[in-house]
Amino acid sequence: MRRFFISLFEVLIILTVIFAGGGYYVHSKSEGLQATVDNINSKVKAKDYFAAVDNQGEKISANQYRYQFNGYDKNGKHKKITVIADKKLRKGMCLKIYTKGNEGKGWYRVKERTIPHKAMQKMNAS
Repeated sequence: MRRFFISLFEVLIILTVIFAGGGYYVHSKSEGLQATVDNINSKVKAKDYFAAVDNQGEKISANQYRYQFNGYDKNGKHKKITVIADKKLRKGMCLKIYTKGNEGKGWYRVKERTIPHKAMQKMNAS
């Protein structure tokens, strides 16, 4: 009987290690664990945010960089956004980012004059 409890404990430890390792792998190879959950959750709505490139990004592979942005929607509402880009982005570029949750699903460069006024005010203030 004692051996049963020890093996159950061992199984729990193994499962914990597998889930922790899997979570770390997902976080290191993508936008993160929360972004993966947002992708699966159909209740999370997609939305457009505007941001300016203000950091160098983190190189995660030969052709991929991870960026963290302070994004603002057309009403000036703030959100932290993670974007994986296939090239290094130039500092100061203005972007429109299509998001689902905290993950940037797609982005493209926009001219500063096309950014809504409330979002531009917030971007300049930060």
